[in-house]
This record gives sequence, C-alpha cells and structure tokens, in this order.
Amino acid sequence: MSPSAAEVEELLERLGRAGVTLLIQIDEPRVAAGDAPWIAMASGPGAPTGGFQVRGCETLEDCLVKVSADLPQDDRHA
Repeated sequence: MSPSAAEVEELLERLGRAGVTLLIQIDEPRVAAGDAPWIAMASGPGAPTGGFQVRGCETLEDCLVKVSADLPQDDRHA
C-alpha cells in the first residue's frame, strides 16, 4: 500500500526536525535507459555518519522506505 501524502509529509517533517536535509531526484538518463530512476540523498547533522545516498529505486515510495530505514531508530517513530 502506498503511503498517503500525510505520511510522506510526516516523514519529511521528522527528517527536518532531526536535522536532515533530503534531496529526492528522478534521474532523466536513468528514465531514458529504463533503469530505476529515483535517487535520495541525505546530509546534515541528523543524517547517519557521512550522510547517505539511495540510488536506483523503482518508485518514490521505495526510496522513502529506504530513507526511513537508514534513520537512527529514535528518529523513525518520533
């Protein structure tokens, strides 16, 4: 089941409160090649050490699930 807009907003607000800057991108060359086009990159004091990058997600939902999984346990259910 896809997350609702409210659930996506809640995740993004939690990231912001945790000091995470998140960039979500759909990569045109990957779209043209038929590859998984979604990319997420996180940085900032709340991001895991060194930040993280999630590449090659098939859907935006998949990218957000992977981003959420990379958060420290305390920030997932704030």
